[in-house]
Amino acid sequence: MKLVTDLCNIKGGERVSIKNAVDKLTWNKKMLIARTLAGLTQKDAAEKIGTTQKMVWAWETGRITPREASRKRIAKVYNVNYEELFQGLLPK
Repeated sequence: MKLVTDLCNIKGGERVSIKNAVDKLTWNKKMLIARTLAGLTQKDAAEKIGTTQKMVWAWETGRITPREASRKRIAKVYNVNYEELFQGLLPK
C-alpha cells in the first residue's frame, strides 16, 4: 500500500491521479513497478531477459541504463509498452 500512497501523494501532499503520478515516475521506477505487476522477482526477470539479477537491480536503482536491445527485451518480458516504460530515455 505504500506504493499507492506514494503515487497519490507524489507532489508533497498534493493529491494527483494515479496516471499523472505514474507519468512523473522515472523510467527505473516504472521498470520496477512493471516487473512487480508481471509477478516476477529480479531473478525470474533476469532469466527471462537473459541477464543477471545484479543487472536488473542496477537498472531498477538507476545505477545503469539498459542498452536498447535489453530495453526491448524488458518491455516484451514485462508485457508493457516500450515507449511508455522508457519515456525520458528515448530521443525526442
